[in-house]
Amino acid sequence: MGTENAVALPADVQQFWVDVKHSEKQITDITVTAENKGDVNDFVVALKKIRTKINAAKVGVGKPFDEQKREAQKPYKDLFDKVEEIIKLGEGKVTEFIKEERRLEAERLLEQKQQASKSLEEQKLEAIENNDFETAQKIEGMIQRPQAPSVPQTRVRTSNSTTAEKKVVTIISVDLNKVPDKYIKKSLDEAVAKRDLAAGLTIPGIQASVDTQFSARARRS
Repeated sequence: MGTENAVALPADVQQFWVDVKHSEKQITDITVTAENKGDVNDFVVALKKIRTKINAAKVGVGKPFDEQKREAQKPYKDLFDKVEEIIKLGEGKVTEFIKEERRLEAERLLEQKQQASKSLEEQKLEAIENNDFETAQKIEGMIQRPQAPSVPQTRVRTSNSTTAEKKVVTIISVDLNKVPDKYIKKSLDEAVAKRDLAAGLTIPGIQASVDTQFSARARRS
């Protein structure tokens, strides 16, 4: 600790060294947390006060011995330097913790912003992937869906009868992982899917057959 060449240390220096070595062990072993951050900072402030006392003692002891001033002050200088080292260690730990705390807060705010920007459909799918079906159901209730129109029909009227042409869609198989979101509620929205299939659209994940049926009805005279 820089005092090997000193024949005898002043009593106050010896006591300071006891306190300082104890403080060094405390600050070296400590892990800064949100709960003890203030205590560690107070600890560093207390060390700064000790440093001030040591410096005052160092200056005071040198005054009567101008010729021997440097040698007389050396024990205090070594002690002063050690306290300075411990203070920097403590301040460094607190600074690093604050940096990490701010980084985590920035990440949290970014995640909140990204979450808020997601569409309701994305949030619903994410909830389903996480098996959070209760949340998915709540989100589903927030989604405004238009009423599905009926399957297109064509009517031909004559003087004697009315003939209607109707596309009849039979869904053969479904792969929900491939079906676009617009066709999914809690399960496949068959009404919307059949409407678009009857209109000639192809929907990924759905295999279906489309038949044309005709029905004729005599008109009343």
